[in-house]
Amino acid sequence: MPSTTQKDIDKFLQSNGLIMGYIETHTLSVDLYNSMQVAAPNLSLEHALIVFANAGPQFWQKLKLATATDPELAHCDHPVDRFSEQVADDFACNYIDGIPHRLFPGGNPIALIGLGTHLGWSHPSPLGLTLHNQFGPWYAFRAVIACRINQISTPMKRFGPTEMQVSPCRSCSTKPCVSRCPAGAVSESRNFDVNACLNHRLIDGSECLADCPARRACPIGSDHVYDPKQLEYHMLRVLGRRSDIG
Repeated sequence: MPSTTQKDIDKFLQSNGLIMGYIETHTLSVDLYNSMQVAAPNLSLEHALIVFANAGPQFWQKLKLATATDPELAHCDHPVDRFSEQVADDFACNYIDGIPHRLFPGGNPIALIGLGTHLGWSHPSPLGLTLHNQFGPWYAFRAVIACRINQISTPMKRFGPTEMQVSPCRSCSTKPCVSRCPAGAVSESRNFDVNACLNHRLIDGSECLADCPARRACPIGSDHVYDPKQLEYHMLRVLGRRSDIG
């Protein structure tokens, strides 16, 4: 495999609209490590996890280009997952010696929020979504691969619990997400009301069917808001409905 550097990895991530976290499993808490072993029984303390998340709208633009030239991708049941698999596999071919094991998408459910918290990405919010310090609510986990540490051909920055950051919600005094939720599902004093959200979205003419005013009102990461079609796609998926990529 040709010699590669962190700059090569950064270029790959930027071109695909991704952020990446590298975790050596021996740094995980006991509970998180045990939960990962339930999902991936062959995981050991000699493994590393590489976590990918889309950040902002760039990933969607790459997906649109890919579906425009690949009809099979465009019409498969889960094009976002399929494309995420392709990107993760492409990364593995270029930066990992040997064949890694993809844990997500596919396979058993894994503790994505736990991994995001370990990386310092995921902070709780009134929205019922976790917030990223830079990208706010405009990020999502896309792939997780596992490999042995000695398979890593390029030095990567390690992340651990000591690097966790303070939730951006703590510095937000106005909480516009609360006032902008027409369903009253978002609150500072109680957990996000999933039923109130879903019931309001299903009302005829609801502005929340394929959009989320409360999410858009979040001041964190406002420069990274999703493309309207991207948000529509995911909002409708939650309701079991299909939306085209383009």
